[in-house]
Amino acid sequence: MQQETSHARGCFAVVLVLVCSLAVRGQVPAPRANPVPRADTKDSDSREPGESHLDTRPYPLTHFLDVHRPDFAGPAASAALCLGCPKENGKATALADYDVVTEKRRVGTYAGHALLEAHLTFSLKAGSVRRSSEQGTAGAAGPAAAPLEWKLILAEVGRGLYQQIYGISSSGDYLMPLSWSEVFFLEGQHILASNDPQIGKGPFCSDGYWNLDRPGPERMDFSQVDIALNDYTPKGSIILESRCWALDLATETIRTVARRPDVPDWDRTSADLTLYFHVEGSRAIPDHIESLSTTGHD
Repeated sequence: MQQETSHARGCFAVVLVLVCSLAVRGQVPAPRANPVPRADTKDSDSREPGESHLDTRPYPLTHFLDVHRPDFAGPAASAALCLGCPKENGKATALADYDVVTEKRRVGTYAGHALLEAHLTFSLKAGSVRRSSEQGTAGAAGPAAAPLEWKLILAEVGRGLYQQIYGISSSGDYLMPLSWSEVFFLEGQHILASNDPQIGKGPFCSDGYWNLDRPGPERMDFSQVDIALNDYTPKGSIILESRCWALDLATETIRTVARRPDVPDWDRTSADLTLYFHVEGSRAIPDHIESLSTTGHD
């Protein structure tokens, strides 16, 4: 469960983001899971970090869509759905108190295998759960009245078997409904992109980018882009964001600002930066940067 930060993000928001290296050679590989890396040259709180406890072993598709399987309601799901919270009749809240709508789409392919995306929306059944006095929040008063939405991206790793490479859940703290991922064709590479902005103060989001022209979906590397932006950041400032709302993958452009964290809000921006890049394999390579600085280039 994500702890609440000084940026006032929703205390019940749960974000699970993982990237897996999938090698398909006619057999189901031994899965390997890695937390999504965070850029070192930007505000590290602007995107939600991954959590390494997500189970990334291969399963049939039905496993991911079966909300009534015994292991579905792990700690994160239980907290988000407020399972066990008391109802008006004194009984504990259970999955049976929710209506669940499932939608799935094929969003791409890699090495001849399918990439599927599934959205599961949980809505309280009328009269089944004592609702919170604050609509859209969960806590001591009871489960949230706002719908909860799960988003999963699943990579086929064998006949009828899938592995989760991305997951996020939201109960109103992200723009809802959650977005569907999209495939871009850049320099001969098919790039899968998923980006869900968070509502509220700050440039928060949950995002992921993968090169599909590999034996398995491979995480895009933006480290050189981050280094280039940092080189053009005025001294004493930080890059507000280098992905999320700042990234236009279709035009291979990042438009962002540098800000001084130690001055009033009205005078915090120290530079407007536009970076143009191209894709080489699974790397974003910077081409040039346009910087309009209010403090001069340091």
